[in-house]
Amino acid sequence: MQRDHCPCGRAQYDGALEIRCLADLHASRPAGLRYLDPASVAATLKSLNHSRTLVTTVQGDSLSCARPHRIRWGTAALDSHPATECLALQLADTAPATVAYTPTSGLHDDLDVLHFFGHTGALQFRVALNDLALGLALDALPDSVPASPDGPLSAHDNNVHSLTATLALKRRWHTGGAAWHLAQFQQATSADRLRALPLLGVERARPVSPLVIPSWLEHMREMGMAYWRLMVGDMSTQADGSVVTGLAVQSSHVLLQSRLGLSVLDLNNIGSCWETRFTDGDRDVTFIELYSAQGTCLAVMAPYREHGLHYWRSVTNSLPGRVSRTA
Repeated sequence: MQRDHCPCGRAQYDGALEIRCLADLHASRPAGLRYLDPASVAATLKSLNHSRTLVTTVQGDSLSCARPHRIRWGTAALDSHPATECLALQLADTAPATVAYTPTSGLHDDLDVLHFFGHTGALQFRVALNDLALGLALDALPDSVPASPDGPLSAHDNNVHSLTATLALKRRWHTGGAAWHLAQFQQATSADRLRALPLLGVERARPVSPLVIPSWLEHMREMGMAYWRLMVGDMSTQADGSVVTGLAVQSSHVLLQSRLGLSVLDLNNIGSCWETRFTDGDRDVTFIELYSAQGTCLAVMAPYREHGLHYWRSVTNSLPGRVSRTA
């Protein structure tokens, strides 16, 4: 197999360059490449509401597919009904630095693709489209100039505990509600949440062994339990609320198949796992939160507020505790 390298060290296989950063895109020189204004692109995507369009979001190890009239822009709707089979897609407050549009370029099986890049030039997520109306809407947007990468982000010291952040989290823990907790999982703030969890007491947060996650997910699938699976990225959070129809474990990877898409968890990336407990109105709710060794949130498993909540709590409360995979 032929293998070359792009300027940032990414691999090229059999002449097909894998797009992981702006340098990759520049090196591939796809026909019809345009750079679009990020705010205009976001507004165009959110304005769609018809069944002919298919939007596929690819983020890290997660892939989800849905039609716009089934996409909920925002956080996971824990108070909705599982039968809605909704895919929630939330864009971070910090807009992407650059959005590149490659119309039927051949890079991705002749699909129109939007590539969202961060301020360092790294690819954050992609949206693949297969609808003429959307393509025409994007064609009408004005061109923009790609942002110059700022360089690698400085490493964050995960050993520093902010007493102010911990006290603020503790004060709102039982009063903020589920929506407030869901807002904590964007990667810009998730490290602060993780550092505070050990200081909140076991009645609010307790460590769970990551080793039991595959068997727990399989048990929930066998029971036909509907719940939300949030895959957290730098610039967006994907949440699939449909029933898991298939689960497979391949080496260290857990693949969760649903009617809306596929989510992949790499167990080797999980540094810690926590069961968190809080009050949402008149209900006691528990989340299962997965974090990397670097302290960023990878995924969150959350229940529907009105459907199967009691059983969800009984199962999550029974998961064995352990601080990390290496503890």
